[in-house]
Amino acid sequence: MADIHVLESPIDRIRLAFHIPIPAINNDVGISYRTALVNSGIGVGEGGRRTILPTGTGPGQITTAEEDLLNAGEIFEMIVTRRRTNAAGMNARADSWFADEKTSKLAELQERLRFYGFTRNVP
Repeated sequence: MADIHVLESPIDRIRLAFHIPIPAINNDVGISYRTALVNSGIGVGEGGRRTILPTGTGPGQITTAEEDLLNAGEIFEMIVTRRRTNAAGMNARADSWFADEKTSKLAELQERLRFYGFTRNVP
């Protein structure tokens, strides 16, 4: 299963889908971040899917197993656009972009979902 999928690369840009792994840890109220992500609806797009990729096994597609991970909150798909690089530098650049986005997206999601699931009955 791929962490990075290239969607298109018009003229001087490249559009990618990153699949960010969500750690199996709990938020501040004891709810799994994976459960909180799924139940919150964050990342659900048009048509109720958590991916923009069509299902399949070919280039530009997502396998059923990978989509199952998205639906379980084990990975999160985000779409990014960057300045296109040459083919020789693509691996290093894509890895760097992914690492940067992974760090910032995980921090953002953890903050957004920090208290997700908290309930209280007032006496």
